[in-house]
Amino acid sequence: SKIIDKIRKVKEIKVADSDMRLKSGTIYALKSVSSGNYLDDRTSVEEDGDALMANRFPKDDKSLSWTFIKTNGVKKLAIKNVSSGYYLDGRSYEENPVMTNRDPMDDEYLQWRFIDMEDDRPQCP
Repeated sequence: SKIIDKIRKVKEIKVADSDMRLKSGTIYALKSVSSGNYLDDRTSVEEDGDALMANRFPKDDKSLSWTFIKTNGVKKLAIKNVSSGYYLDGRSYEENPVMTNRDPMDDEYLQWRFIDMEDDRPQCP
């Protein structure tokens, strides 16, 4: 199974040192390779909260819908949930990933790199 299931097309962004491309503004579902479940944003509107994993079909489900935002970081994107408008925060001290509404443009905790796992070339950390 694939990590990212494409739902809608827009323009491409090269995000790794390979031929892997994501499309800015496109809506994606993020599917776990190991569990087959989808990343689900069930955050509270009033405060930052946790994202969960869900075992349901993502089409037309905004809490399972994500878009990628180009940031000021080189080949780094922010992952934004369509339903809440919150960003996935890489600093999780909890069991589940944390979601936040901070500005991701210069915030490295909200910036992500995508590594092409099909590529045989060594990847930079």
